[in-house]
Amino acid sequence: MGLNEDFFEMETKLQIRITGLWLEDHITKEQAVLALYACDEEIIRPFIEKSGPFTTKISGIECEQPNITRAKQLYAKIVDEKGHLLALSQKIVVYFVERGLIKRDTWNKIIKLRMELINTNFLMRKVKDQDDPKMENIVYHETKFDATKILQEFKDAYFGKITLSSINLSIRGDTDTQNGYKSAVEINL
Repeated sequence: MGLNEDFFEMETKLQIRITGLWLEDHITKEQAVLALYACDEEIIRPFIEKSGPFTTKISGIECEQPNITRAKQLYAKIVDEKGHLLALSQKIVVYFVERGLIKRDTWNKIIKLRMELINTNFLMRKVKDQDDPKMENIVYHETKFDATKILQEFKDAYFGKITLSSINLSIRGDTDTQNGYKSAVEINL
């Protein structure tokens, strides 16, 4: 299958994702919100006070699938020259693991700093509106694209720099009024 415009992430949803939490109900969501507030006081603020605000570069593209001719996702690479974003990310994840909000057996201790740009599952946004479970299954399992030319052309592309300005506990699948991810809590830095 060729590249479909529905595969691209919406600009309002571009983010650097640290990890995913499985929040089963309102109670675990509230626990995660409280944990992020506590983590802000105990880990995030002291870390930023020590290292200062940091800017990171977005440069290059990568694909996780071993067969790039049958890709499902493409990511922009986050270049963390001083290692501050990675170090802070690891501390945040460990904080959540210690509180039981991330299962130890599902967290592989490898944090990949990247920004998702293309995902064939984004086509699900359109398919779900049609209420066709068979089509959803086909899109989820079988929709792929050939990433060879994109990776060759943009493997070292420079996309810009960002300064970490907030940390969000975002709710996957929910959007706010600007079509960004709905945030359960946002910590401004």
